[in-house]
Amino acid sequence: MTPAAVETKPIRYAGVAVAVVLAALLPWLAPNPFYIHLATIGCINLMLVLGLAIIARAGQLSMGHGGFALVGGYVSALLSMNGWPSLLGILVAGVVAAAIAAGLGWIILRLRGVYFVLVAFAFGQIAVLVALDMADLTEVEINAVDLEPGDICLVCCDGLTGMVTDERIAEIVTKEPDLQKAADMLIDEANANGGIDNITVALARYAA
Repeated sequence: MTPAAVETKPIRYAGVAVAVVLAALLPWLAPNPFYIHLATIGCINLMLVLGLAIIARAGQLSMGHGGFALVGGYVSALLSMNGWPSLLGILVAGVVAAAIAAGLGWIILRLRGVYFVLVAFAFGQIAVLVALDMADLTEVEINAVDLEPGDICLVCCDGLTGMVTDERIAEIVTKEPDLQKAADMLIDEANANGGIDNITVALARYAA
């Protein structure tokens, strides 16, 4: 190792430390929640990319990373729903995902080439199918509503509901008969109130 390489290590460590501190302070430094959302998505994808890089250094190709991320996300969410502290839930979820990865890895790391890829891909798909069949466990909220002729249905994202109150949304939709104009008014109102996220609005009038 050359002296130059040794000298750059403290600088590298200092850069990593600064990045970690900035990431920890982001909730207080970011001007609005949208930037926090982007940073969160970026960090999640960064972890997935780092995992793929480690596998690639071992001479393998994995297509099952999404399955392990799904396990960790579901476990942490379920623990949080049952009153666990968020940080503790995340740590436990990481341990659970790591335990499953260790058990699966003990088997598939003995495989080579396309067989390793196929088994990893199959695990990811199985994890998705199991998650889709866990409606009772995840307590998905489903409501049935009887529609009458003339009722208006609104489909939107939190970019609208986070910026405009339910009362104001109802007022705009009921006062403007043209649904296209009503949708435009809702988007304009959300932007006028800050517009910190993507805004999607769809309106439909029920006819018998």
